[in-house]
Amino acid sequence: GISLPIEQFNTLIKLLPHIETVLAEKGQSIERPDYSGAGASAAVDEDDDEEDEEVEKKGKKNFEETSDDE
Repeated sequence: GISLPIEQFNTLIKLLPHIETVLAEKGQSIERPDYSGAGASAAVDEDDDEEDEEVEKKGKKNFEETSDDE
């Protein structure tokens, strides 16, 4: 996955309309998510809890486990 500090994530969200416009000009389209359902956020919360438990068990951060630098 991708990990961003909250400031970078907020900037990305603000730029999405511009990115969508540029992609449309190049003949590409992106699918817009449906934020109206409550089930999507509940599923994300459950996934985060499971990931946190795995990190605690392993004692390593995700970036250390997936880093290509050695």
